Amino acid sequence: METTLAHQDKEIKKLEITLARSDSVDVSVLSQQLDDARTHLASLEQGLRRKRGLLGVDEQLDLKRLQENNFLRMRMNALALKERIRDRLRQRKFEIEKLERNYRHSTNGMCIQIVMLVLRLKTHNMLLDAKLRKHAESSLKRREPAILTLTKNYNDLCRQLKSLINQKKAPLGAILPIEIPREGIFKLDVDDDIWQDIGLNDEQHSSAPLWLTNENVRQGIKSMLQLDRCEEEEVRLLRERHALQEWMKEEWKIVQRAKHNAGVCYFLIHVVFCI
Repeated sequence: METTLAHQDKEIKKLEITLARSDSVDVSVLSQQLDDARTHLASLEQGLRRKRGLLGVDEQLDLKRLQENNFLRMRMNALALKERIRDRLRQRKFEIEKLERNYRHSTNGMCIQIVMLVLRLKTHNMLLDAKLRKHAESSLKRREPAILTLTKNYNDLCRQLKSLINQKKAPLGAILPIEIPREGIFKLDVDDDIWQDIGLNDEQHSSAPLWLTNENVRQGIKSMLQLDRCEEEEVRLLRERHALQEWMKEEWKIVQRAKHNAGVCYFLIHVVFCI
């Protein structure tokens, strides 16, 4: 709001200079534009005063701290960008799910129409569904560049924050936010970095858990989980081997018993025929 206010004040000064130096341009038009700009400026000032009046003592101190600290201001902008990216990705995912449901519904509807043998209506619906799907897909494609642009802006802010940290211009203990990779950004997996606000919130970083702030600890947790799965698989394989050995032992006994019985039967048959 303060940036908009400053921009509007500059526009008013430009109009005043143009009005003072203008001879050929319609003065009434410039006067009307100047009055509108001043009215808009007064509205912005009133809104800014109202917003400031809603802030408490702690919020006033936080605002002053943000205005005086470039790192904190940049970090807040990065957090706002990340929240906007998450909202855009959620909207896109919901639209894709809606498109898939509509497609399945239209496919079921076409099957019913085929059964009913309403060929003309079926053809019309197929063309209409194809147009709707094409329009929805093109709409989703048009939104992807905007999301990628927001992602690029966020990553640029992260690099600027990294530069401030390296220059010792950041608060003590400041943590570098994680950049958002462009590859796989539209998958929205549960373990993606898009859901983590590491280094972007106002909590005390010293009390943040290591699994949230230390990349080595996070990788170690993943390795530990893989080791646990391997040990569980080893126990399962041992049980399988034990069961296989028991089965083979039983089968071997049956084979030996069958051989013994076959030998006895052969002896008895031989004796009977000899008699």
